[in-house]
Formats: sequence, C-alpha cells, structure tokens
Amino acid sequence: MLRRHTMKYYKRRWEALPLEKGSSSIIERVLLSRGIEDCDLFLNPPPFTKPLPGSDQAVPRLCTAINNRENICIIGDYDVDGISSSALLSRFLRHHGLSPVVLLPHRYEGGYGLSENIIARIPDDTDLIITVDCGISDMDAVSVLMKKMDVIITDHHEPKETIPPASAVVNPRLDPENFPLFSGSGVIYHLLLSTGLSMPSGTASLCMLGTIADLMPLIGENRRIVKEGLRELYTDPIPGLLYWLEQLSLDARDVRSDDISFRLAPLLNAPGRLGSPDPAFVLLNSDDPQEIQEAFQNCLYANEDRKTLTTKMMEDIVVSPEDSAILHYHSDWKIGLVGLAASQATEMTGLPAIFFSLEGDILVGSGRAPEGFHLLEALTASKTHLIRYGGHRHAAGLQLHISDYGAFREQFLLQAKKHPPQEVRETFSYILLKHTEVGIYLLDELEKLEPFGQANEPIYFLLRNMKLTSVRPMGRTGKAYSLIFSKAGADLRFVNFSGIGEKLLEGEFYDVLFQVKRNVFRGVLSMQLQLVDLRHRHILPSFYQPFFIPYYEDLMERVRGYNPKRQTKQVLLPLTRIEMNGEEYDFTFTAEPIPSLNSLIDPQQRLQEGFINLLPNRDSLIRYYRELKAGVPLDWRDPIIAAQRFFAIKIFEELGIISYTKHNDQFNITFYDGDERFRLEDSLFYRQATSILEAWSETYRPYSSN
Repeated sequence: MLRRHTMKYYKRRWEALPLEKGSSSIIERVLLSRGIEDCDLFLNPPPFTKPLPGSDQAVPRLCTAINNRENICIIGDYDVDGISSSALLSRFLRHHGLSPVVLLPHRYEGGYGLSENIIARIPDDTDLIITVDCGISDMDAVSVLMKKMDVIITDHHEPKETIPPASAVVNPRLDPENFPLFSGSGVIYHLLLSTGLSMPSGTASLCMLGTIADLMPLIGENRRIVKEGLRELYTDPIPGLLYWLEQLSLDARDVRSDDISFRLAPLLNAPGRLGSPDPAFVLLNSDDPQEIQEAFQNCLYANEDRKTLTTKMMEDIVVSPEDSAILHYHSDWKIGLVGLAASQATEMTGLPAIFFSLEGDILVGSGRAPEGFHLLEALTASKTHLIRYGGHRHAAGLQLHISDYGAFREQFLLQAKKHPPQEVRETFSYILLKHTEVGIYLLDELEKLEPFGQANEPIYFLLRNMKLTSVRPMGRTGKAYSLIFSKAGADLRFVNFSGIGEKLLEGEFYDVLFQVKRNVFRGVLSMQLQLVDLRHRHILPSFYQPFFIPYYEDLMERVRGYNPKRQTKQVLLPLTRIEMNGEEYDFTFTAEPIPSLNSLIDPQQRLQEGFINLLPNRDSLIRYYRELKAGVPLDWRDPIIAAQRFFAIKIFEELGIISYTKHNDQFNITFYDGDERFRLEDSLFYRQATSILEAWSETYRPYSSN
C-alpha cells in the first residue's frame, strides 16, 4: 500500500548584493554590484552600426530589388519573433513602394522554414526570397530555389558546419566573437539599417517584440532596441499595437517589458500554436481598422483556446510517487501545446517532462527539465530509439516511431532515476534599505534601469524588523492582501497576490522583501510596494526562517560527522546573523553549550531556542511516526517542530521505512509495505544525535540550576 503526504517547506534564499561603500544612488549600487563600472555606457548604449556578417552581399542585392521593383517573397516563422520579423520587413518594403508576398508556415501543415509546403506556395514570378528567423539549416531547399531565383537568408539560429548556398546569408552567429546575440527581428532590423534607406514607423517596436519574446539578453544593443521600441509605442505606434493598448486600457507611457512578455507575446503566439499564425501577422502588418479588429479577436479566441486545451492536457496526467519523469502522449494533443504542458508539468512536480503529439505513426515531442537535470544528455543516452532530437539542458524537441515509444520510455525513465534533479533554491538578490529610504524617487531610479529581463534582472529591496500592523483582504480571489508595516511611527503599505496574508500575525515583526512598481490609476501615478517574501524576526533568525530546509540538511551532515572524542569544538551549524539592540553578529553553534550565548536569555528560553532542541529523541520520533502513519495533518509553522519533523523523516528514510521527494515547497512521502518493526539505533544520524544530546545534558546541568 502506498500512502502519499504533501507538506510545505521553505526553500527560498535571500542574498544581499555586494554593494560598494559610498555608492549614493540605487543605480550605482545595483550596477556596481553586478560588476558594471561604466554606468552611463550600460544605461545609454550607443547604436550598433557594425554591419552583420553577410551584409556585404545582402545589402546591394536588396537595394537592387527595391530600385527595380522586383517581386519579393518573405518567408518567416510562426512564433512572435518570426511574425514580428516578417511584419518588419513587409512594412519596410511597402514603405519603399513594393508589394511583397509573405508566407508563414502552418504549425500542422508542412513544417518549419523552407519546407516543401512553403516552397509550393512561392509565386512563380518571384525574383527574390528573403527568409527571416529561419533558413540557416535549409541546405537542399536553397540549392533548388537558387536555380530559379535569388535567396537572402537572415537568421539568428546556430549554423551548421556548411551554410546554404544562398545569394547572401546574414547571421551574427557566423562571427560570434565580434557580434552580440540578436533575435531574428534584430537581424533583419540591422540589415535594413545597413541599406541607408529610410525606415518606416513601427520598425523599432516590432524589433522590440521579437527581442523580448525570444529572451535575448537586454544589454548593449538589445537594451537600446527595447528602450526605443517601448518609446515608439507612445510616440508613433503602428495601428495594431495601438489597438492592443486601447483594448487593454493601457497607457503607452507605462508599458514595460513585463507587459510584452506576459500580456502581448502569449496573445501573438497563440494562433501559431494552434495552426496558422496569420491573425497575429495581420495585427502587426495591416493598417486597415477592420482587419486589425478582426485579427485581434481571432488572437483572443486562439489564446483562450490555448489555455483551455493546455488545462485539459494537464487534467489527463496522473503522477505516482515512484515516477522519476513524466512522459505522455495523446492523439488529440496539438504539437504547438505540448511544450507548454511539459513546462507546467515540470514546474508543478519538479520532474523532467516530455509530452508528445501523434502525427500518423510518428510521435513529435517537446521536453522540459528542472534545474539540476540535463535533458539533452538524457536524450542522447536514449537516442537509439529516436528519429531525431535536439535542444539543450532544459528544453528539447524529439521525434520517434510510436512502435519505439515503450523502449524509449523505459530507457529515459532509467536515466532520470540514475540522475535525479538536484534541489535548487530560488535566490533573491536584494538591496537593503532603511524604512526612511522608501519613497517615490525609487520609481525614477528604477525607470533608468529599465527594461528588465534577461541579463538585467529586476531589483528587490529588503526592509528589516518591520512591525505588521494591519492585514486586509482585497478583491474577490481570496489571495490578494493589503498589508501595512510600521517602524518608528512611519507606515508603509504593501500588496501581495499569493494569499500569504492569512498566515501572518498582526503585531509581529518581519523582514520584508519587496519590489517597487509603478501604478497608474485614472491618470495618477503612485508607487506600489509588492511584497515578494518575508521572514519572521526572532532572536535566532536562522532557526526561525520558516522551513529553511537547506540549513537542516547541512546540520544533518555535520551531526553525522560528529566525534565526541575530539578535543576541539566542532561547528554544527553556522548562523547567518543574530541581532541584539539593533546590532548584527555572526555566530556558529557547536556540539558544546556556549555560556556567553546562554547568559543572554533565561534558562527556559535557552532550551527552547538553542540548537539542541532541533535534535530528535526516541519519544518524539515515535510520536511523529504515528502521526505520519495516521495521516494527521502536520502544522509546520513552528520552525523548531519543523526541523524535528524533517530530521525524523530523514531517519525513517535511512531505516528504509519511507521515501520522499521534494520540489518547490512540497514534500511527497511514501510508506513502504512490510514489517513495521525497526531499531532506531540502526540509523547513524539517530546514534550521533543521541551522543550529542547526552554530552549536552552532562555539560548543561550547571546552567539549568540557575
């Protein structure tokens, strides 16, 4: 019989940024901590004017086509980068008097790039083909097309050893040491700039879309592109993006990179995930109000369908405690959604996940993996069952015959079992502020650091020892709360959308981790403090940081190596800090009592708050075992009890009674069938803990008599 318990624990880590003393502004403090010495160069990078590799051949051929009014066919991709690249080039050519044909692949009809389906759709009178965000791997197709017309390839994907025999191949990865990483839209944008011809309105915003959606590092030229594109949304937006702003009631002056990543990009991606990306392309390419309205509605419908279908896919998945990975396929699943579903499965379970769509007798899959698991290596170990595969550590695509699925599944699960994901804690790097430093000026400082994204992470701030004076629910979801923290007579209001408010106690003191956000309501700008995380303040904060499991695991290893015969003090647990009268100190706990620390608190507190109470004894182990077997809900809010329970679980695992997995903030515990009789003394950790308890008892006796 299998019994599974789910328990919450705490796995986040906070790290102070290594700030330079004397730094005055937030900007200086952040950039210096990131190793950026030239702040002005980071904040205001100059335009990147160096021609991309292949531009020497591409620019004259493109200018000739424009001057001669040649027939040009644009071939793009079905994701946001490919769609925005296609719209960018189309608008440029129309601006110069041409009427290009644009061909985008259908997700389920013909494949990606210069496929047979796409080639069949190319008009016979085409003089020049220009690919955007694709083409670098299409050797055979380019060889055939070049017999009838010229081909310019613009792409940003990794080229193979041999590049296609096109008229020109423009790709910054052909010279990676001298050129930054660009999106597909970034490549075509810089090629068009190299022509020296006038650029129509909207090109910067379209390049910005592809840059953000394709997760390019927002430093240097990419940072400049995104800033310029976001500015263009306000100064000169294309009709489709203006309509999007109006429908969402967004003020273009307040649109940030997050809005593009989480509100616009999924909307534009949705049609291509379900079939044809044409509605998204029309939204970005058309100037006709009726076409734009219809395209926007079709994008909305596709996005809602995408959410519904993905939710249904997840409902069909059943995961057992023994699973080392999640592999599933279904004939009704769409290939454009299997990657999304795999991502959700990995996020929910912490396990590698591969979901497949069935096309004829071929399974086409997309996989995702958590931190600590190398997906591509696992696929390589199983490659004898695959038709093709590719990707990297955390994401990959693959194909195999359905007849090979059973053998592949068995081999992949074996790899996942041999190399289970390593637990990785989420880390927040913060800037410590005084409560008097929190003000609307922070918005101006953060505005200069925008846009945030890849390689330019958002900024977190920390306030210490704040008293919670008010907790009030907001809205109808039951998860939004308004919280007021106070210090020295000053009140600061925070909002939180994760439901944490119901777990907090008014009158208690907390360290508060937060972000500063802009909030515009009815045209009025205000500062919104968004609570990200918090920790309860106690005299021993490292023990009292809720469910701080990594500390407990570290303590276990130190206890296992304890040798009572050694004369020197053996450090069992380093504490990050202890605060008294506003000052900070560093402490370590050893296997022997520390009189100087014991003198700070009364005898009862010494026992309750000293590290010795973390170690389990026979009575507590029996009690916790019975609770687990009975399925009693476990309240882990008391950190001392949380530590004892964790150690009990580790001892039971060591004795072969249970197994457990942990991911994010959950424990999944499985009891094994068999004889329930066991000897605690068979556990090394229990024996060592007992030795320490006995040694402590002998040494501690003088203090307990005070």
